[in-house]
Amino acid sequence: MEAMRQSWTDDRLDDFRAETQRRFDEVGKRFDKVEGEVKALGKRMDARFGAMDARFGAMDARLDARFDAMDARLDARFEGMEERFDARFDALQRMMLWFCGTLIVCLLGVIFAQAWFVMTQL
Repeated sequence: MEAMRQSWTDDRLDDFRAETQRRFDEVGKRFDKVEGEVKALGKRMDARFGAMDARFGAMDARLDARFDAMDARLDARFEGMEERFDARFDALQRMMLWFCGTLIVCLLGVIFAQAWFVMTQL
């Protein structure tokens, strides 16, 4: 009885091994198919990225030209601005000096007036 079970188990294991091998072969074929599709997709993507690089390469020169033109316009617009700002800051500084000087003279006048008032009252 044990010999019969042993041969039956061995046969079943052989069948199981063969079936497992067949299924793994099918899985391998599926992976090969997916790998081929991924490679084909990669080639299409490379071609599309190449086309995009060519488009952006042509656009790059136009963008550079537009930025250069914009820089030139801004440079022309702000060309004399530094001198104008310097002149305005110089005028502001002169005004502040005059104001502070006038304020000091007024305060000294008030101090002298109070001192004169105190001295005359003694």
